[in-house]
Amino acid sequence: MPPEPFFAAIGAGLRYIILSPMLLKIIGRSFIFNIAAISIMALLPLVARDILKGGPQVYGFLLGAFGLGAVSAAFLSQGVRDRLSLDQVLAIGFLFFAGAGIVLGLSSSTPLSMLASFVAGICWILVQVTFGSTNQAYSPRWVISRSIGIYQTFVFGGNAIGSYTWGLLADRYNTSTALYAAAGLMVAGACLGLVFKIRRPSGAGLDPLSTWVAPEINIDMVMKSGPIVTTITYQISPDDIQKFLTAMRDKRLSRIRDGASRWTLSRDIVNPQKWIERFHVATWADAKRLHARRTVASGELISMIRKLHRGSEPPHVQYELVRNPASPISDGSEKVTHLDH
Repeated sequence: MPPEPFFAAIGAGLRYIILSPMLLKIIGRSFIFNIAAISIMALLPLVARDILKGGPQVYGFLLGAFGLGAVSAAFLSQGVRDRLSLDQVLAIGFLFFAGAGIVLGLSSSTPLSMLASFVAGICWILVQVTFGSTNQAYSPRWVISRSIGIYQTFVFGGNAIGSYTWGLLADRYNTSTALYAAAGLMVAGACLGLVFKIRRPSGAGLDPLSTWVAPEINIDMVMKSGPIVTTITYQISPDDIQKFLTAMRDKRLSRIRDGASRWTLSRDIVNPQKWIERFHVATWADAKRLHARRTVASGELISMIRKLHRGSEPPHVQYELVRNPASPISDGSEKVTHLDH
């Protein structure tokens, strides 16, 4: 297999995430958290100077308390996540962080502000670790680095947007107002968990399953040859049509996430038990990558669809190299058939 082109690889990662509702929930909620949570880190020097009327030493105390909370969370987070659901952990992190921000905006006592900063440090690590590990657990091995990279882009993007926004509010109004506004956004982010729930991942279904065997090719082809059209023909009993259509809806999503395009499912108007799945990839290398990205979950889905097939032979699979009609055609043998899909 040749290396995947750089921009094509990025596009594959983006496509997978866009078509993965759970990853979108994780990235979206993390983005909101980081916009709001960076307020304390960004405004802590102003808290020390304007609210606590202190100097560098007070700022050092506040920052040290935040760091101590973060270190403490590193030891506590696993135990908390074992006892509570992911949504409960995130709700606690969001709400306690909001409370810490409000206390920092109100308090004129350095010890109390240090306690609030300590709590904020705990929540910072607790939420970041929960989002980060869940993002990885919901990503198949082939896309995990790209998934982490895209996730981190939104994390640091949220930090950048939040830092600018809260600094602007503090400059236009005051430090306390900016902290209250960030706390309000944090509470709103916690409420989003009531709608956009994040389930605890099992992980087993995302393990790789490389069972596909490439067909024997009888025409001149290289890895860059393409486009490639794959056609799979099924025989489905009328009693199983609803089950088949439901399964094919999931299969369509799986195919497109793994790199297919122009996926269609059609029915023969002469033989209504005959159904044809068809999809395109750009090159023969992309066809191989698509099958190499198969996971245990998608393999189980394929096995279930095969059980609905009523033919005496397995579903008929055909691979076709699309040719330009203006170019010379060898002998018309542009089709490669195979029984394993």
